[in-house]
Amino acid sequence: MRRVLLITSAKTRSAKESAEVFANRIREKIGKEIRVEIGEISELFFEISKEKVAIYHPKKGFDLKDFDLVVIRHIGKMTVEAHAITQYCENFGIKYTDECLNRLLLDNKISTQFLLWFAGVKNWPHTFYGNLTEMKRRFNEFGGKAILKDNEGSKGRLNFLVESIDEIQKIHDENPDTRFVLQEFIPNNGDLRVLILGDKPALVIGRKSGGDSHLNNTSQGGSSEIIPLKTVSDEILEISKMAAKITKLQVAGVDIMTDSRNNDIYLLEVNNAPQISSGSFVEEKTEEYIKMIKKDGSAMKMKHAIGAFEQIKILKISGQNIDSSPEIIAKIDTGAFSGVIHAENIKEENGLLEFKISSGVKITLEEHDYIVRKVKNTHGGVKKRYLVKFLILLDGEEFEALLGLDDRSKMKFNALIGRAFLNKYGILVDSQKSLKLDEEWRKMGEKQ
Repeated sequence: MRRVLLITSAKTRSAKESAEVFANRIREKIGKEIRVEIGEISELFFEISKEKVAIYHPKKGFDLKDFDLVVIRHIGKMTVEAHAITQYCENFGIKYTDECLNRLLLDNKISTQFLLWFAGVKNWPHTFYGNLTEMKRRFNEFGGKAILKDNEGSKGRLNFLVESIDEIQKIHDENPDTRFVLQEFIPNNGDLRVLILGDKPALVIGRKSGGDSHLNNTSQGGSSEIIPLKTVSDEILEISKMAAKITKLQVAGVDIMTDSRNNDIYLLEVNNAPQISSGSFVEEKTEEYIKMIKKDGSAMKMKHAIGAFEQIKILKISGQNIDSSPEIIAKIDTGAFSGVIHAENIKEENGLLEFKISSGVKITLEEHDYIVRKVKNTHGGVKKRYLVKFLILLDGEEFEALLGLDDRSKMKFNALIGRAFLNKYGILVDSQKSLKLDEEWRKMGEKQ
């Protein structure tokens, strides 16, 4: 039985009644083979951490992954929630309406977190957002201490350290028009603001609390110092670069915190308007800004363009390094939505997925490292398709791609890249740009 979710923004009793009447009308006419559910967008709950991501309805007990189609009927002012929902649907292979809702909304925290998580940057503190009752119910999972902050806040404003459910309720009551994020508290010795200019880290500023607050922001009384780039870990710099690249920011302030207990690295925020002309170290920041401008605008790159056929190399599969993977030819197909890659001996058993890639390397993945979807073939039959995260090298750059596994031994090309990947990275296809195949590649491409 197919399941369809109708999402609407209906806060008043009459609006909810009208929405339910409409849903009942659909149920009566659509037939028993399709089950229709309805949900109010403000009742949904959003969860994200390094290990998991979820959007669910606390009262009705469903997760968006339970549905085959999500129809976003009306969102009102809930654009942030709508963007997170579309990201969720895109990455779990759920059909949805409308694609126009999947757009960058960087002046908030939660949809930015979902955007980066699905693009592979998962270093977020455990975070809750949405339904207040559910937020209070799950507060104790944070050990009795958490950060409650405005989803659209900046410079440390409306950012609280809370230690009880009553405090959460009081802050909500005092700020009824504010949508808050509840986040685990990370013990720390300060944080880092990594200033990205162009496509690389230009300056790193270390910030520490003034002692009377949990906030490290200089605007809230914290102290700061410039940290030499060479002393900052490669992992922190790489996370910052990727965060700016995924959010399509050439000027970004990426806030990073290290857990003082175990040195785990957490991404706190990506700021699309970092303080350059104000705050601390204005002269140093201005000098770096001028360097970017002097590069003849090279930091402001045009969209990447690739040909209709490209060589790709597999670097990682669900985080596992692949050292002996050969380059394969991929067809860049703008007529296809998703992508697929050749794999052999695909087998799922006891919660483990096993397969071999073209180099003969055997891969074993656990359940949380792949997604299962049912797809129709050209003959109308239905089969399972396993979706896996690949890190690939394409045209000299690294990209993360969610690709389906399929035996393509009888196909002309070992991989197919579709619109989902192209749209995610803003990549254009240049029909005039062709792959120059040597004789060996040409023979393989013409085997059929």
